[in-house]
Amino acid sequence: MKKVLFITCRFPFPPLKGDQFRTNNFLRFFSGNYLIDILTFIDKGINKGKLGDIKSYTQNIYSFGHDFINKILALRLFYKLLPLQVLLFYNRHYINFLKKHAHEYEYIYLSTLRLGYLLPYLPLQKTIVDYIDSLSLNMRRRSFTERNILLKIICKIESLLMQRYEKKIARCYPYVLISSDQDQQYINSPRLKLVPLGIDMYLFNRDKVQPRQEQIDILFYGNMRYYPNQDAVIYFIENVYTKFIRLSELSFYIVGVNPPSIIQKYTQHKNIYVTGYVEDVKPYLKKAKVVIAPMVSGSGNQFKIIEAMAMECAVITSEIGNKGLHAKEEKEIMIARSPEEWNRLIEKLLSDSTLATAVGKQARVFIEQNYSFENFSKIVHSIFDKNPSN
Repeated sequence: MKKVLFITCRFPFPPLKGDQFRTNNFLRFFSGNYLIDILTFIDKGINKGKLGDIKSYTQNIYSFGHDFINKILALRLFYKLLPLQVLLFYNRHYINFLKKHAHEYEYIYLSTLRLGYLLPYLPLQKTIVDYIDSLSLNMRRRSFTERNILLKIICKIESLLMQRYEKKIARCYPYVLISSDQDQQYINSPRLKLVPLGIDMYLFNRDKVQPRQEQIDILFYGNMRYYPNQDAVIYFIENVYTKFIRLSELSFYIVGVNPPSIIQKYTQHKNIYVTGYVEDVKPYLKKAKVVIAPMVSGSGNQFKIIEAMAMECAVITSEIGNKGLHAKEEKEIMIARSPEEWNRLIEKLLSDSTLATAVGKQARVFIEQNYSFENFSKIVHSIFDKNPSN
């Protein structure tokens, strides 16, 4: 049986972040007809004995950590003006492994361009480079909202370096993928292939979930270590939630792993709750009256919005949040463009449960048609000359 190697910069289980969800999409796609090996970083605290569903479709997991020697060796690449995000993930163990074993695999899946330094060691025609989203667009938007002047400058430089790198790699490899058409257009390379995210519609089924007992009027959720998520929560609390008396009387739940102190401080407000990591977000989604995604930075499609819509939640987001998603405004999603509009739309959905239910149901239909795993599989099939799952 032929083999596929997945190379990731994060262990893909549990899928708490966008790149982990994306990797799991491809793991599931290839698992039926290929033996799968994973080459990954293992962060401190991950229990390799608790691999969950990933054990059912992987043969071998090769893991390496970060060490000081890798950081020193990465400095040798600095003269090439590689993006900082690429240098940070440099690992000599990965390179040594690929020199010995890359030829053994029918396909090699590279998760994000942060691992681009490995491309010289991979076979051109067998390598799948999944950008997932545009890291240069992410950095560009962060440079506009970053409060620290030094970090703002670094983000601007990183955006330029990464954009050049994204264009260069897209010209050289036959299988270069991206999940959002706004990111595809931003990079502006004709060889980039669009593969939207895919979600398990059976798993995210409102009727199969028991709701939480707490009253949850407004919900935001996502990986809280991710800067755009922090940025979104801060924007909402500082410009919307605390500015309108009626809103500040509603319960607001911030759900997601690794909330920093800048987010945790908001629990001083009597109606704001920061949960940290939860094993399953679906009970929170079912209980929430309104789900918000007030994105002011970031790139790609936000998986949290797709999950919430699949769960028939009434979702309000910003123009950035819907830009690559393309849900119909006022029908499948609500879009707020100012603090006043955020207040108005939240009040509207909370006061009209019939409208909220209708928006949620149409949202699920939209996700099933455009972002289901079945739709993802069809698109991936169409890209390869020889379908990998045949």
